[in-house]
Amino acid sequence: MDEKFNDYTDAFTAENVKTAIEDNFRWLTKKIVPAEQSRVVIFMGGLPGAGKSNSIEDIKEEYKGNIIAVDMDEYRKDHPKAKDIFEVGEMPEVKAKEPSYYSNKTNKFARRVSRGLLKRLREAGYNVIIDGTLRSPRYAIRAARIFKKKGYASAIVEIIATDKKTAWDGTQKRLIEDTKKRNAEITNGEESEIFPRAMGREYYDSVVESLPESISELYKSGEFERIRIVDRQNIVYYDSAETPDLNPREILRKLLEEKRSPTIIKEPKREAK
Repeated sequence: MDEKFNDYTDAFTAENVKTAIEDNFRWLTKKIVPAEQSRVVIFMGGLPGAGKSNSIEDIKEEYKGNIIAVDMDEYRKDHPKAKDIFEVGEMPEVKAKEPSYYSNKTNKFARRVSRGLLKRLREAGYNVIIDGTLRSPRYAIRAARIFKKKGYASAIVEIIATDKKTAWDGTQKRLIEDTKKRNAEITNGEESEIFPRAMGREYYDSVVESLPESISELYKSGEFERIRIVDRQNIVYYDSAETPDLNPREILRKLLEEKRSPTIIKEPKREAK
């Protein structure tokens, strides 16, 4: 890529990050109180486009709204040059070479905001959902240990196992829908904060390949009180509370590869919090 397309790489300051953390902390904790006991951190995983957002809403209902979801992708728009980066990424000559330009250039900022926000929430004692792919298990294992040292009673993993074709189609549908929303806001004269993110197929395929091994590493770490694999309808295909001696790697691998699912271990039935 030509040098002239790299003007907006990581142009942000520590003050930009601090401001984004504080603004999001105030917004996220509005009308939510810290957990007095049995604090929990839930690590959400799955392919991009798997439908994690709907599952997060279900979990929020179970906790009567008293749990906060942190999604790194939400903080990309807070980058001080988000609009400039997005517009460069939309240039045909850039888009053809690097479809994930916007995501790549906002990653470092969004990650710092996300981790700073998690620290604030952890220190204040809120129940937390960490939304991600869980492509790499090392961060989740390390984070689980830190949360427990701060008095959290349990760390839970919830994987949304949507097959790779359906999930990929989900990323494309989301891109189209977000593009329509952004264009509509601009047409109405609004300053849109919707920045549709194209997904590079190479990155997507790497998540498909790595996720089964990742959940295996999470299982073997022993840091998580419960690991579950569910689908979009909350049908449970694996629950470590039911089969603690079974490594979930192959169950997840089959679910990602095939639309036809393996044997269901149990129907979903969550306890009210």
